[in-house]
Amino acid sequence: MAAVPRLDDDGVRRVQGLLRQKGFEPGRLDGILGPVTRGAVRAFQERYGLKVGEIDNQTLFALGAADLASATAASN
Repeated sequence: MAAVPRLDDDGVRRVQGLLRQKGFEPGRLDGILGPVTRGAVRAFQERYGLKVGEIDNQTLFALGAADLASATAASN
C-alpha cells in the first residue's frame, strides 16, 4: 500500500501548480483539494500508470515533488 501524505494548503497549491505545468488543469491554484483538482490528479495518475485515487507518495514523486513526500511521510 502506498503511503498517503497529508498535504497542507501550501502543499496542495504546489501540486496544483505542478499539475498545470504538466498540462493537467487543476482549476484555481487555491490550495483546496476540490473536485477539479481531484479530476486533474486522477487524469495525471491514469496517464502515468499510477494507482488512481489519493495523492500518494508515488504521485508526488512523478510530479516532481519528492520533498513533499519525504517531509509528510516523516511526520505520519
